[in-house]
Amino acid sequence: MNKVYTILSREYLNIVKKKSFIISAILTPVLMIGAMLIPAFFAEMTVIKERRIAVIDGTSYVLNDLIQSRKTFIVLVDLLDQQKKAAQSGKSLSAEAEKMGMPSGQLGKFLREMSEQMIRSFAAINFQKIEVTPETWETVRKEQFNNIRKEVFDVLLIIPPDVETGRVAEYYARSSGNFDETRLLEHFITESVVSKRLSQEGFDPIKIKSLSVPVSLKTSDVTKTGIKSSNFLTSYLGGIIFVMLMFMAVFSTGQQLMRGVLEEKNNRIIEVLLSSLKASQLMTGKIIGLGAAGLTLVVIWIIAGLVGMKLSGGLGVSFDMSLLWYFAIFFILGYLLYSTFMAILGAVMNSEQEAQQFISIISISLIFPVFLAMMIMKDPNSTLSTILTMIPIFTPTMIIFRSAITPVPFVEIIIATLLLIISIWLMILLTSKIFRVGILMYGKKPTFKEIVKWMKYK
Repeated sequence: MNKVYTILSREYLNIVKKKSFIISAILTPVLMIGAMLIPAFFAEMTVIKERRIAVIDGTSYVLNDLIQSRKTFIVLVDLLDQQKKAAQSGKSLSAEAEKMGMPSGQLGKFLREMSEQMIRSFAAINFQKIEVTPETWETVRKEQFNNIRKEVFDVLLIIPPDVETGRVAEYYARSSGNFDETRLLEHFITESVVSKRLSQEGFDPIKIKSLSVPVSLKTSDVTKTGIKSSNFLTSYLGGIIFVMLMFMAVFSTGQQLMRGVLEEKNNRIIEVLLSSLKASQLMTGKIIGLGAAGLTLVVIWIIAGLVGMKLSGGLGVSFDMSLLWYFAIFFILGYLLYSTFMAILGAVMNSEQEAQQFISIISISLIFPVFLAMMIMKDPNSTLSTILTMIPIFTPTMIIFRSAITPVPFVEIIIATLLLIISIWLMILLTSKIFRVGILMYGKKPTFKEIVKWMKYK
């Protein structure tokens, strides 16, 4: 036991004292927290610039409706500023919005579907009408293209006379990648044209708009302890984040184990070590020592992530804190299982290049739940999800991903964990037999028959 402790402490200290580990332990949390805080910081600091949009309106009414929509957004900006200063309730904001003629529920719809920056950006648009006749249409159009090149205008918006039947308006800019702006313009142009069609058929567009405000669907999960509010995006992101965190931790630590074995094998250091301890003791010490180093790094990452989420308000991602316990347990079990594969690769291969083709297979099995994410999201307790959870190589990440979405039946967790522990025990026995022979083999890659033969050695 003392020999195992000596090996594991050596492996642990050898990793945590490396500059790469220290840099990763410091830099990763800094980048993680920065990635959470910087977008919010820049969003606050962003200066909304005036957008000059030249409009060639062949309908004579769409531009007027766009200008009216812009005025509505200007009032919305004022209301948002009032809310910040006076901490007004949502109810009072709705009342103020209705006073200015906005249909009931329209304010809530805007605030749900659009970010504050989108609202402020649209309010900053300066529409300028370009006079044109059918005879001068093409000439004026080309002139405005030159004005865009000269930066007189930022955008040229063309509403053709047949937009009601043709259903196409045109947007020209030096860069048409401003999808917030194009989406809003498309929305309000559509709204204007639809209102015109309704009026022509004798309907009241304002009344129809008021009556057709959509109903939002609030989703909740019924758990054994009560009702829990749920959201597809937060559940999905929470699961993906934990799966990828486990992948990075298990994979990077496992690769360090493989590299360490290969290095000691090729440098003949392994022969000196085996003169004073058993191969099984060497393997056990390496696996536990590197696993402890990996767990140390993961704990630092999780603490940094929690701090970053606390400072940034969560960024729309939430998860049950009990998930951290599942993560810790299945990180350890997952690492123990996958480290045996890495130990075998290190023992039977002669170089890292030879092992790469097998490493890709191991990495795919680790992130397999990501490939089936949407299917699992729809029914996390389906037969397929349950079967995959019971397969030991998928168990760690499947349990984590499913637990982020919905509580996994406790019986399933117990059965899957027992199967995983049994698999780890069997793999350790097989790995020990392969390891004690493979680490002394040089220059020749063993065949599958030879590896099976090693497994049968007593």
